[in-house]
Amino acid sequence: MVSPIRFLQGIESLTQNPRMIFLEIGAGRDLTLMTRRVFQDSLQQKSLSLIPPENWDDTDDHYFLHQLGRIWLHGHNLKWKKLYARNQNRKIPLPTYSFQHDSYWPETNVYQTINEIKTNLNTEKRIKITDWGFTFSWERTGITNTELSTVSRRTILIFMDDCGVGCHFDNLLSGKGYDVIKIFKGLDFSPRSKNEFQINPKLADDYNRLLSHLTQFNLLPQKILHLWNITQQSNNNRWDTFVESQYDGYFSMQFIARAIGKQNLTSQFSFFVFNNNLQTINDNERIRLEKSTLLGAIKVIPKEYPNISCRNIDISNSYLTKFNEKDYCRLLHELELENIHQEIAYRGSFRWVKKVIKIPLPKSDLPLIKPGATYLLTGGLGGMGLVLARFIAEHAPVKLLLTGRSFFPLKKDWDPWVQKQGADDSISQKILKLKEIENLGSTVVTIQADCADLNAMETIIKKYRIGIDVIKGIIHAAGIADGKFIQRRDDQDCLKIMLPKIKGLYVLNQLFSFSKLDFVVICSSIASVIPSVGQIAYCAANIFFDNFAVENALGKHVNVKSISWDMWKDVGMGVRTLEELKEQRVAGLFIKHREAAIKKGSLIRKQLKFSNER
Repeated sequence: MVSPIRFLQGIESLTQNPRMIFLEIGAGRDLTLMTRRVFQDSLQQKSLSLIPPENWDDTDDHYFLHQLGRIWLHGHNLKWKKLYARNQNRKIPLPTYSFQHDSYWPETNVYQTINEIKTNLNTEKRIKITDWGFTFSWERTGITNTELSTVSRRTILIFMDDCGVGCHFDNLLSGKGYDVIKIFKGLDFSPRSKNEFQINPKLADDYNRLLSHLTQFNLLPQKILHLWNITQQSNNNRWDTFVESQYDGYFSMQFIARAIGKQNLTSQFSFFVFNNNLQTINDNERIRLEKSTLLGAIKVIPKEYPNISCRNIDISNSYLTKFNEKDYCRLLHELELENIHQEIAYRGSFRWVKKVIKIPLPKSDLPLIKPGATYLLTGGLGGMGLVLARFIAEHAPVKLLLTGRSFFPLKKDWDPWVQKQGADDSISQKILKLKEIENLGSTVVTIQADCADLNAMETIIKKYRIGIDVIKGIIHAAGIADGKFIQRRDDQDCLKIMLPKIKGLYVLNQLFSFSKLDFVVICSSIASVIPSVGQIAYCAANIFFDNFAVENALGKHVNVKSISWDMWKDVGMGVRTLEELKEQRVAGLFIKHREAAIKKGSLIRKQLKFSNER
């Protein structure tokens, strides 16, 4: 009873049958997920659970039938009569229809085509690592129209700022026939007049009440101008002020979208979100980092709400200090342009659009890893963190401090743990990888701590004597998987995702002088560029990462780099998110490919020499 179960070896033996289906009968999906690791490359073998997960939003019967259908799809015959044996099913006669037979023979060899498709599915497409580089670039576009079109009583909603931009918009739009509804920040929902309302930005229900009132009096707009992120005050880079600022942008956008969804409004809504100090067109501009998350809402909301489009327009601070009617008319002309680009910037009379361009990663022979140096990896005991830790150890014998929130045994207990739990245990697998790292000549120290907890991190610094002069580099890979639709989430759901990433970065920035470090690598995600449904907080947090790197590189000339990884197939938050959102096979890059990229191509080293141009 106390001997290892040898689960992995047993499953490997059973998978000799190329069409094997594994069914987990009990609650949970631990065995299902463990089994999938064995036949991850197979298109025929499957591991399924018959008990629905907690986030299944339909009936248990529906889930059961869904899984039976998947078994049938993979070529297994089921005794359907037994499934419906207790039902009083009867055939329903339907009217006949005279079909005229006509043949449409394929012009190609179908079987040959199928075989070619199967071959392509199993073929690994290898791309040179030097071709993996992409960055952001701004392209200037011409816009000469400075005249607003006259309309006949068209309603438009403006969330009014405190800098006067909304007042200028109100005057210009009212003069062209628009019925302008103005929304101000206040303590609670309250009509000030027929066309003026106040709401509490922190209360989602105020947005519901606002839309209900507008619907009741036939004042529902098609276009919404959101100006609450046009501000003058400076940022102090603190978590508490970061959270407070989210209600003026990131949360505000979510609350509007959820109110539209809650009231089943199906008409088209166009959001025009204006802000300042969010985009950098030149090296002299600075980013208000807490506004970065707003872009996450703008990118994900249209994916979850097909009747909502979003556009972000960043304006220079000159619009706040000087009113130029032609320049303001150029801004409002955005309301009449086709929604091709989501991120736009205005600098004076020039319009800029943000694009992603491909650039080669530069060659680099920089000796970034110094023998005997100490390096800190947050999230270091995760799948990605362990790969990066090994990368460092392969270059030089160093001291690696790996932090994680979950329990991990002390080093003296590693061997007993593996002997008792077996090599298939998830912690045992991490222990074996850590021992491989130490066999390369490096020292590994595992630390159970939340990188977002300032007090805990200060305690670690004192305990392990890892002051500013000791740490030579930091890799921030901590994070929590996201996977919840906007309509079902609340403030805390989002902050839970942002906490280890954004607050963790705030804490690291406060405790360590980044300018004195050889490098700071932030593990971002391609979700900041190409987000998925159910990942609004994850997308927002990674955009914050990317902007943090840009701001530090431009303003302080610090070697901070944010790497927007694509999905790692077997590890990482992307995998856990997909498991929460849906149970289906997803094509991603194998972890062995990522390891090869890091090892052979020195991807990290290339990124650290990467141009600061964004």
